[in-house]
Amino acid sequence: MDSPWASKRRSRLRFAMLLILSVSLGGYFIYNLWTPPTCFDGKQNQGELGVDCGGPCELLCPFQISQLQTSWTRGFRIDDGRYAVLAYIENPNRDMYTTNAHYRVLLLDKEGETVAVQHGTTFFAGEPLVPLYVGPIATGDGVPATVIFEWDTSREEARWYKRRWNHELSIQGTRVVEDVQFGAEIRTTLINGSPESVENVDIVVVVYDENENAMTASRSLVEHLDARGRRDVSFAWPRAFPQQHQRIEVVARVPIPSHLTSRDR
Repeated sequence: MDSPWASKRRSRLRFAMLLILSVSLGGYFIYNLWTPPTCFDGKQNQGELGVDCGGPCELLCPFQISQLQTSWTRGFRIDDGRYAVLAYIENPNRDMYTTNAHYRVLLLDKEGETVAVQHGTTFFAGEPLVPLYVGPIATGDGVPATVIFEWDTSREEARWYKRRWNHELSIQGTRVVEDVQFGAEIRTTLINGSPESVENVDIVVVVYDENENAMTASRSLVEHLDARGRRDVSFAWPRAFPQQHQRIEVVARVPIPSHLTSRDR
């Protein structure tokens, strides 16, 4: 018959073996079956505000985004059968960006019949005010009388992400060269004050009359600008402005880094 001491010793050994086995099995299952939470696992975890959005995730949740507002819209005749549209957008979403804001532009004649429809996609990168230039739009023999700009709800909703970069772009030395015979030209200089080069800088110019109404607009694209670099940019019209201009506004839209522009394309 075993002594009390031997019985206790066997019990302790059995407990130790069960403990080692349990730890080993637990470690095996944790190592092989458990995966750490991510922003792409289809679950709301790790402090996220929604499923795979908000908190530590780059993707923001829909309720964190404020609606874009269209301040005003204008249409401009480029030449026969071609028009351009400028929509001035108020963007309350600072420190955020999106690459897939889908829109639709409708041009209607004076009877309300559709002259042309243009679909497009644009980006926003934290700018509070964005002059969005759309064109040229082919109108054929139609004469637009009304312009409608709206966000295209039939396509995927824009996805917004945290913005973690900052470009120091500025405009200097804007001047107008106007001649009744040879048309009008606006010249300006784009300056990159940041220590990194930028690509695909979208520049829009708006010409206002004495009543602060936009009477024409144009757009140019600077494909590459070196760090601390500068580039002369010009906009030309085949005819002089229809009336005396009061103010010239030139806006350089902050570009999204190239490795992020295809995220939602």
